Amino acid sequence: MDSDKDKYIDGINNDFITSNKNEFTKSIFSFEDDIKGFLGIKTPSSNRNDLKPLNILYQV
Repeated sequence: MDSDKDKYIDGINNDFITSNKNEFTKSIFSFEDDIKGFLGIKTPSSNRNDLKPLNILYQV
């Protein structure tokens, strides 16, 4: 999960993950901001959101 501040879809995803934990869930980790910040990866320009997944894979 990530904690992008005030992002509507992240809230929906995070709520879904949290509501589906069960006795087999050891813990749920949340990045402070997002995985890109955690890994120190620069994001592509704002008009190219389609490149975000490729950029992360390329940098890792």
